[in-house]
Amino acid sequence: MESNTDSTPAVKQGSGEGACEIAQVVQEVPATDISAKHVFENEVSLGAAERVYPIRSMVFVDPSSTTASSDDPTSPVRGARQYSIIDSRTWDQLQLQRKSDTEVIAAPIEAAQLLSTEAPGSGSETLVQSPATPANASLGSPAETNGTSHLVTTRFKHVETDDGHAVLTGRTVDSFRACEDEPIHIPGAIQTFGAMMALREESEGKLVVRVVSENSESILGYSPHSLFALENFCDILDEDQTETLLDHVDFIRDEAYDPSADGPEVFIMSVSNPAGQAVRLWCAIHVNPANPGLIICEFELEDDRINPISGSSGPSPSVPVDTLGAEFTPEQFAESTINISQPLRLLRNARRRKGEAAAMEVFSIVSQVQEQMNRAETLDLLLNTTVGIVKELTGFHRILIYQFDSQCNGVVVAELVDPRVTVDLYKGLHFPASDIPKQARDLYRINRVRLLYDREQVTARLVCRTTEDLERPLDMTHAYLRAMSPIHLKYLANMEVRASMSISINGPNELWGLISCHSYDTGMRVSFPLRKMCRLIGETLSRNIERVSYASRLQARKLINTVPTDANPSGYIVASSDDLLKLFDADFGALSIRDETKILGGSTHQEMLALLEYLRMRRIKSVLASHNIRKDFTDLKYPPGFKCISGLLYVPLSADGTDFMAFFRRGRLTEIKWGGNPYEQKEKIGRLEPRQSFQIWKETVLDQSREWTDSDVETAAVLCLVYGKFIKVWRQNEEAMQGSQLTKLLLANSAHEVRTPLNAVVNYLEIALEGALDKETRDNLTKSYSASKSLIYVINDLLDLTNTEKGQDLIKDEAFDLEATFKEATGMFESEVERKGINYTVLPHPGIPQTVIGDQRRVRQAMSNLISNAIQHTSGGDITVELWRQPGRSEDGSATIQIAVLDTGSGISQARLETLFQELEQVSAESDNRGLGEYGQDTLRKVVDETEKQVLGLGLATVSRVVRNMQGQLSVRSEEGKGSRFQITLNFPLPADAASAKDESEIPVFNVVPTAPLQSKEEFVLVDTRSEGRSYGGSDTNSESGKATQKPTAQPSLDETSKLNPETDGLPTQALAPVDQPPETKTESTSPFKEPPSESHSSPLPDTFRVLVAEDDPINSKIIQKRLTKIRHTVRLTVNGEECASAYRADPAQFDAVLMDIQMPIVDGIGSTKMIRQFEQETPPESLSRISRLNGRIPIFAVSASLLEKDAEKYISAGFDGWIMKPINFERLNTLLAGLRDDDVRNSTTYQPGKWENGGWFQGR
Repeated sequence: MESNTDSTPAVKQGSGEGACEIAQVVQEVPATDISAKHVFENEVSLGAAERVYPIRSMVFVDPSSTTASSDDPTSPVRGARQYSIIDSRTWDQLQLQRKSDTEVIAAPIEAAQLLSTEAPGSGSETLVQSPATPANASLGSPAETNGTSHLVTTRFKHVETDDGHAVLTGRTVDSFRACEDEPIHIPGAIQTFGAMMALREESEGKLVVRVVSENSESILGYSPHSLFALENFCDILDEDQTETLLDHVDFIRDEAYDPSADGPEVFIMSVSNPAGQAVRLWCAIHVNPANPGLIICEFELEDDRINPISGSSGPSPSVPVDTLGAEFTPEQFAESTINISQPLRLLRNARRRKGEAAAMEVFSIVSQVQEQMNRAETLDLLLNTTVGIVKELTGFHRILIYQFDSQCNGVVVAELVDPRVTVDLYKGLHFPASDIPKQARDLYRINRVRLLYDREQVTARLVCRTTEDLERPLDMTHAYLRAMSPIHLKYLANMEVRASMSISINGPNELWGLISCHSYDTGMRVSFPLRKMCRLIGETLSRNIERVSYASRLQARKLINTVPTDANPSGYIVASSDDLLKLFDADFGALSIRDETKILGGSTHQEMLALLEYLRMRRIKSVLASHNIRKDFTDLKYPPGFKCISGLLYVPLSADGTDFMAFFRRGRLTEIKWGGNPYEQKEKIGRLEPRQSFQIWKETVLDQSREWTDSDVETAAVLCLVYGKFIKVWRQNEEAMQGSQLTKLLLANSAHEVRTPLNAVVNYLEIALEGALDKETRDNLTKSYSASKSLIYVINDLLDLTNTEKGQDLIKDEAFDLEATFKEATGMFESEVERKGINYTVLPHPGIPQTVIGDQRRVRQAMSNLISNAIQHTSGGDITVELWRQPGRSEDGSATIQIAVLDTGSGISQARLETLFQELEQVSAESDNRGLGEYGQDTLRKVVDETEKQVLGLGLATVSRVVRNMQGQLSVRSEEGKGSRFQITLNFPLPADAASAKDESEIPVFNVVPTAPLQSKEEFVLVDTRSEGRSYGGSDTNSESGKATQKPTAQPSLDETSKLNPETDGLPTQALAPVDQPPETKTESTSPFKEPPSESHSSPLPDTFRVLVAEDDPINSKIIQKRLTKIRHTVRLTVNGEECASAYRADPAQFDAVLMDIQMPIVDGIGSTKMIRQFEQETPPESLSRISRLNGRIPIFAVSASLLEKDAEKYISAGFDGWIMKPINFERLNTLLAGLRDDDVRNSTTYQPGKWENGGWFQGR
């Protein structure tokens, strides 16, 4: 950043009133580095960057920084623009409505709020309001914050003249310090080239003077005292002039008249002075809505020789004004000095004429002006044509167009200057918002033409008829003669500008900019007709700016509103990602639907992933644009910081904000040229001083992107509606497909179809191993048995990763021995590393809590998969596995455990590592330039192609899912040819009574420290849901984790083969509540549990049972029969649900229990069970077997590989008494059957949350 400290005054546009300082421009803040807590010895030098998954672990929303409104939690923070698009309103209702320009800027004030002071050097007095300073005034806009506190003025005084009339006195800049405090609409004084009068019609045709300026005698010929003495102001008018005045009074009192839209009513009238001479005057009258009882009249002489319109006709200064002291290129000089507009015919005649004839000549030029402006096809051409037209009409030395940005700072976008008068060029310079404070901008939106005739001219005070008139200052919001702010006069004096005029350029809802006119040598103004003409030019320019803007927007719509064709039935969707990026001039973007993301533009920078996660947390429901995300989103906490992305355009695609599209722009190094140092603040004792130097002051901004235009935002609104509708229809179609149960059926059937033959293999191997075998045969069968069991883990992992209803319930909360689990996970690989000749080191460090709460099987699985992955990719060298407790968090009853696996294997290239984490984050880059319109087409081919490119295997996918669901973190650093380091961080709650949960101070100091490499600031964060941000909706665990296509590399040990992993999704971990049974009726298909009748037989219950089996697979049937008959049970086999129910109905006393498969032909297991329960409702209990009567009905056990814990209540309602998973653990089945006669055994095997895979009884007895 460089600045020019020369204090030479420089010219600046004079359109504003006030010259306070700009707020600070946000500057770049260095990002915080991420460093590990441990210092590692024997560190492997891995120079590659480290990645962390999930990215949401690095992002969280800070509620203390959120400045969103309480009624709308999705409101953007300060600076960002938000546009409500979705919600329940239609597109027509979302169109921006023009605000009413008739609003009153400030409410009336009481007399007690007035004070009077003398303006130094002028002898004039002005009246202003001293508004109360807000208790918590907003300092949000960086362009309006000057760092000073709001100071209050002293009170006004009541002053009366010698004639007894109170004089409206005012205050000067000495009375206050903050520009935004000055009520410029009630200055209490006017410029002296005209006179002002306020009349009240007390009866029809009787106009009484209530307020008049003190210079009335020089304009009208009557002093204020003389005018107050009149009973009726019409007494000094001829009869025809009286009629003219009353006609115009009636016009401005009509309901259709709006001074904001139409301006004051202007006409010529004559007043008879005391000498009887007629004085011809221009009169502008209006009624202010703030005080409709007063008619405000402004008078200017038709032929004013004292204050001529064009000032003195003397020669131009011999030396042009040069306040900037800057050198400009010939091209810059030509742009600001050459008029490209066409000359206006008849203009010279119009200037020579006076009065109404001149007005007619001026308005005959309107068609020429409109024709030139309507021909402009670009904004630049339009603005440069306009400055030429205004200069030709008004004759001012400099005409410039000043445009406001989103922060209300201004930039000169067009300029035409007379080089004979000044050589200062301002095109391209920026000016702070405080130069034109908010109340001035609000006033300019209403009063569209303001002028200052001569800043050196003494203002004229207002005189009131009575003290009552003094109590309410005269509101001059719509007046031409309003006196300018004393601050503004001082500001112009520093700029050496003598006269100025500004014309408003209004946008649909805000002030777009100003046409500012400057004169340097003498006083200058334009006549009333030309003022009307200038107002018309401002309105015409406003409409043409909209026209040019809409033309570019319509061009943008062509990319969206394409016609559907047979080849592209979704033709109304943009064809490719490139088109979308070009549409918004974005560097890259992302489409997020159901937490899956498609990258537009090929960039997968972590900053973008962090922003996407933040947007998922916030779930914003409106179109949002920001060109400085660090300033606009103060609640976004991302420790690495944003160094690449600065601009964001957010487009919601669903009503709840879960689906969205986001476009990003890179930050750019921008040099901003200011007209003077915007941070300069000079304050003398007792008064505020505007900036005295306006020389070019340069500032370099590092963290801003190009601003999003209104066209960009409006196009985003259209995109929101079009894409939102498309997504809605697409989702409805998808739900309809899911409604067919096809997807769920295929998923459930996969478990059944795969596990059924596995059940046969495993059980036959068990039978074979029970016999007498030689050593070699037994070894071979044992290996086959172990391999078959490992396939069960593969099936379980695949189901966990692809089940559409997975979530937090996948993780169980149960106490387990963490260190023992670690030893189990590491011990199973000893033989393999010994075979491969790998130096295998396992280091559990001191301080590990013995007992933690979590999912033991999942934790062991994650550890095993990481070690297996390291062994697979290491042919020789070292593998080190370490377990340690991270310091901290003992006070909240939890422990943070870290497990690191370091290998010296093949390593992973950066390209593959990037691909790996894209798959983990479910982010895909669009490579075929297909748009959303083709979403879902050629799906099979695309999946096959992408599967071949996948890096993510089942092992790491499972690890990522475990870590994500346990709110942990997975980080990776790897370098090809050197090795890799995988580290997981998990947070475990500690049991309340755990004696082993030591305080940090009790953890012994150890000399051996973890050997995994140190994290670096570039570490890839892949999974970490430990951040505070998850409470803001960003920790949704229902997203797909990755594509599991690779065979696992680890086999479980043989002693773990009984711990199978069926589906356990969705059921809460609380104890299963008993199901309320319906009352017994003969029409119910589901039978409630009956109270067992009293047993009259004294003989003991049998030790063996008669079991009815329903199983459609003949191999499994034979296995069940063989295993049960071996322990002396009697078995009856059936092949479907219908046959099973028929066999039971034929002789219910012959069966003690039923093993019911779920998926069978003809009638499935649930249907068969309902048939049996219906039969029992119609059969007396005496017809049942003794075991059945003891249990109240025949116990039926559900037997299937696809039983889900979340569906337990459905099984109970169908009539099942218990369940057992396939492949059947016959030791567990024998225990369940023993519960038929033994209540203690039955009660010990009832359902316990988290142990679904064991099988059991649903209820005890």
